[in-house]
Amino acid sequence: MKRKFRDSNPASILAVGAFPPPVHGMAIINQEMASKLNGKVSVIKVDIAPLSKIDVRKPNFGKLQAVLRGLAAAYRNRKQWRAMYIGMSGNLGQYYELIFVCLGRFYGKALYLHHHSFAYIDRGKIHFRLLSYVAGSDCTHIVLSKKMGELLEAQYKSVNKVRVLSNIVFIPKPKVTVKSLNPAIVIGFMSNISFDKGIGLFFDTLDRLRLDGVEFEAVIAGPFQNKKVDDFVSDKILNQRNVTYIGPIYEKEKVNFLKKINILLFPTMYKNEAEPLTIYECFAYGVPVISLNRGCIGENLDYRCGLLVNDPSEYAFIASRQVSSWVADRESMAAIALSCREAFEAKQAICEPALAEIIETIQKP
Repeated sequence: MKRKFRDSNPASILAVGAFPPPVHGMAIINQEMASKLNGKVSVIKVDIAPLSKIDVRKPNFGKLQAVLRGLAAAYRNRKQWRAMYIGMSGNLGQYYELIFVCLGRFYGKALYLHHHSFAYIDRGKIHFRLLSYVAGSDCTHIVLSKKMGELLEAQYKSVNKVRVLSNIVFIPKPKVTVKSLNPAIVIGFMSNISFDKGIGLFFDTLDRLRLDGVEFEAVIAGPFQNKKVDDFVSDKILNQRNVTYIGPIYEKEKVNFLKKINILLFPTMYKNEAEPLTIYECFAYGVPVISLNRGCIGENLDYRCGLLVNDPSEYAFIASRQVSSWVADRESMAAIALSCREAFEAKQAICEPALAEIIETIQKP
């Protein structure tokens, strides 16, 4: 299977990044941005994600091949596109993206970099220092929150133009009915399943709830990072009838999951966490979230939509106490579900004009 690039149709925007498949947060947003840009103007979509699974222990020839194909398509169409949009990766993949930035600067194209990771924001990185220098002060940087933009500007002096665009604008508005509260609250975990994403803390919280005599069911969704995590989860649920693993979920399966659960535990310790789509998806369906404070999460999660925990060592204790409180008071559980939906709709309405303005700016001749 080979990726195809649109070489024949005239276009004015080059969209560079990882596009589905596989399906993950950054790929979804890149796809959504390319789709929205493809209105008044047409778009050349350059997918630089490798088709094969990456093994970090080996040279990433699949990635290199994808980048070379993308560069060939960008060069062939250089007279057609006048602006370049890049969905930025978080780490060394930026050296590949630097090549596209060089191409854009050489031909005098407008540059727009969309940031999805804190990997090079919390800690300064040489690869982005170089990339931002080459991109120049006229480059527009799209960030996920005000705090993210301030940190980016403070870390890199070459960053001069920053626009804030929350991921909430990419979450579809669901037709939501009032959730039924069964005797057993349904607790969810939805993520790429790894210890960094908090699967260990998730089970620690469930263990505390059992000790407290709380009646619940738990559902785990997502792909395993590796066999070690797979074995860990399998061992944990082997003798626990109230915990189910349902695998990776997409589209209708994800909607059914969000309709079923009453609470999402999101104890992410992932150092590069930014603004997870999962949290907003839960809010849209009236599901409160109990999360650790990482990236932009602290700016978007307050008492109306769940609970924010700062210290991983305290997560299981605080989360289990909050779940116990909600189970004991079903009226508060119903109230916070309504509050989540209202907060989602309000913030999305506030952020949608920013998306429209950014799309219009990129599309301008």
